[in-house]
Amino acid sequence: MVRYSFQHHVPPDYERSYPVPLYQEARHRALTAATWTSFFLVRADLKKIFAEVHFLISGDQALSRPAAPFGAISFDGTLPLAELQRFIQAMERALQDLACRTITLVHPPTPYQQHADVMLALLQDAGYRQTATELAALIPVTEAPFDSRLHAWESRKLRQAKQAAMRCGRIPNDQVAQVYRFLQRCREERSQKLSMTEEQILELIRCCPDAIRLYTAEQENSLAAAVLAVH
Repeated sequence: MVRYSFQHHVPPDYERSYPVPLYQEARHRALTAATWTSFFLVRADLKKIFAEVHFLISGDQALSRPAAPFGAISFDGTLPLAELQRFIQAMERALQDLACRTITLVHPPTPYQQHADVMLALLQDAGYRQTATELAALIPVTEAPFDSRLHAWESRKLRQAKQAAMRCGRIPNDQVAQVYRFLQRCREERSQKLSMTEEQILELIRCCPDAIRLYTAEQENSLAAAVLAVH
């Protein structure tokens, strides 16, 4: 019989059998000066992790990844549903033992998580309810030319950018301060704020340099647009 075990810690030589977003990685969690409560579902015979979730506990509340956009339960799609249900139940019991009365899971946009429909259905069956939603826009990467999928208005803007001889491309991460301040000025023009401070961005770059991508559009050596992307 295959035996999965519920654990709070895993040995460093255990491997995950599923992709994990940056916000679930230990290096990103280490940016928060707090004690994390983690739960894992593993198979010791394979030295593999099949599911995990991480919480910060404040009073009687357990919140998954409060300092990040998302970070709910990650899991292997081959994991039997019964085992995934047992993992959720064990997680709840463990948090109840820690005097938690409220559990909040911050889910990523559905296309970001494999088998998200399975997880959301199991949580709903377990009595969880959705309290907030945010809009997300995704552009699928396909073999089709990018401009073939644009609205007529967007295509016209793209032609104008080409005619203006704008230079677009990725730039080195050591220019992150310049990009951040440009984005900050753009937000301030619309009376909006960035979700992270410059110091937090610099710390993220230091911690996870391979996870950050900077892209700019320039005209006559001046920034016209910029993107700070998390890979």
